[in-house]
Amino acid sequence: MVRGTNKMIIEINETGNPYFERAVLYVKEHPQGKGREKKKMEEEAQSYIATIQKEAKPKFAFLRGGSALKMAAAAAAGGLVSFLAALLLL
Repeated sequence: MVRGTNKMIIEINETGNPYFERAVLYVKEHPQGKGREKKKMEEEAQSYIATIQKEAKPKFAFLRGGSALKMAAAAAAGGLVSFLAALLLL
């Protein structure tokens, strides 16, 4: 519980992320109010959210894109080699 404080926040409603609808950032206090230009803080907030999204990686990233196709091709090739080896041994 926070009492007796007055904090400045920036709320981002369009995060560009399919999982999060909005983000709330609490602005640090600056001495004598320096560095509190509204436009600059909004740009920094958007930049920070973009940075977070780039760092977040899906748990099973190897299954995305061409990696799944490569794995399937490798499995098919292994199966073919096994089949041919079995025919030669008969």
